Amino acid sequence: MPNDVTISGLIHKIGWRGLPSLALSFGDEDDCRGWLVGPANEGLRCMFQMMNEARLMVGLNATATASVGFHESLARAQGRGLGVTDARTPPVPLFQHADMRRMLLRQKAIVDGAFALLGWCAKQADLSAHAEALGSHGGAALGALREEILASCARADEHGVDRARTERVKSALEQVGAVSIALLGRGEDGDLGALLGHATDYLELFSLLVIAWMWTELTAHAPDDDFGRGLDAAARYRVTTELPRIPALAALCESAERSFLDVRAEWL
Repeated sequence: MPNDVTISGLIHKIGWRGLPSLALSFGDEDDCRGWLVGPANEGLRCMFQMMNEARLMVGLNATATASVGFHESLARAQGRGLGVTDARTPPVPLFQHADMRRMLLRQKAIVDGAFALLGWCAKQADLSAHAEALGSHGGAALGALREEILASCARADEHGVDRARTERVKSALEQVGAVSIALLGRGEDGDLGALLGHATDYLELFSLLVIAWMWTELTAHAPDDDFGRGLDAAARYRVTTELPRIPALAALCESAERSFLDVRAEWL
C-alpha cells in the first residue's frame, strides 16, 4: 500500500555509496496513517535506539575500510622490494624496514582493536541488563566499566601476559575515571562550557583506554601460535606507545583551558 508517502527529493550529501538519503513527504492527499512505535511520549528514546544501532554500523563500515587498507599495505610490504645504496645488493622487501613494520603494527593495533570493540558492543546490545546500565547515572556506568576492565586485566595476568602491561592499563583506568567524575561534576553544576569544551580531548582519552582494554581481553585468550604472537605484539605496541598520551589529555580536560572557548570571530 502506498499509504500516501512519496519521495519528494534526493539529499545530495557525502555518505556511503549505494545508500542514498531521501526526503519523504507524508499525507499530501490526507490519506496517510501511522502506527505508534513503543510507549506514548517515548518516541525520542526509540529513535535513539535505532540511531545507536546505525552508529555501530557506521563504525563497522569504517573499521572494515581500514582493515582493507591494512591488508593491502601488508601485502604490498611483503611483496615489493626496495633498493639499497649498494647496487650489488638485491632489493629487500619493504617489510624488512623497521619503520614499515611499525606502521603495519600500528594499523593492526587500531583495526583489530576496533573490531574487538564492535564485537563487544554487538554482544552487549543483546543483553537487557546492559541496556539498563546504559540508562543509569554516569557514575554507576563508569563503575561498571571499571569492573569489566579490571576483570580483563586479571584474566590477562592469569594467561601470563606481561604484568607491567596490565598495570599500565589499570593506571590509565584510574586517570580516566578521575577525569570522568570531574567532568560529570561540572555538568551537574551547570557549567556546560567547561563540560563540553574538551569533549574531543575526552573522546580521544576514553578511546585510548577502551581499545587498550580490548587488547587486554584479546591477549587473555590468545593462542600459542603465530596468530597469538601477532596479537601480543599489537597489544604491546598499543599499550606502550599510545597509553602514555593519556596523562596529557587528562590534564587538558581537568584544566578547563578556555582559549578556544573565549575566542571571537573578529580575532581570527
